[in-house]
Amino acid sequence: MNLIELHNNLEDIEGWRDFEPETIREIEIEGEVIGEDEVLFNKVMAIQTAMNAFKDEEGFFFNDFRIFEKIVLAFNGVIPEFTEIEHAEPHEIQIAIDFFERIEPVDFNEEVANYIAASYNQANIFYCPYIEKANDHIEGGKLQDKVKEIWGKLPKTDEVAAKIAETEESIFSNQIKNLFYIKKYSDALLGVD
Repeated sequence: MNLIELHNNLEDIEGWRDFEPETIREIEIEGEVIGEDEVLFNKVMAIQTAMNAFKDEEGFFFNDFRIFEKIVLAFNGVIPEFTEIEHAEPHEIQIAIDFFERIEPVDFNEEVANYIAASYNQANIFYCPYIEKANDHIEGGKLQDKVKEIWGKLPKTDEVAAKIAETEESIFSNQIKNLFYIKKYSDALLGVD
């Protein structure tokens, strides 16, 4: 079951957003008891945190990179370690961005945008087309501008992605390949065709 399906199943349960973790563990979805699968439990808790952040209108997890990071990791099937700063990759972050966009548009603050940019910097990706605010913190300079220009001109289709994958290795083709991969990975985990 992908994140969207999981979210939709949870929304069918009256009051689930206010349930305590002990109650969440007892919920059965599609024949599976949430508490019997720690990865599933963490995904549900991350979805609950996100939904409640939308409800409070301040979106505390959109403003604290530590909480944002744990939600991203849980969405990707990683059991978060809450006592450490962990690293989320750009493709992992994209799942959260796409999931949130399906629910309600999100405006991440500078702290979270900086965290996203740090992930892109570590992956040597010079441009983030998905969170424009992150680009202020990505170290790319003129290369960033060129990647942004190329990305803006390309149709975002599987055919174009396949042609780019076949091109000769260059800094720009690698950048564009990475951007296509990030989006394709997210779409696959969210169940988007």
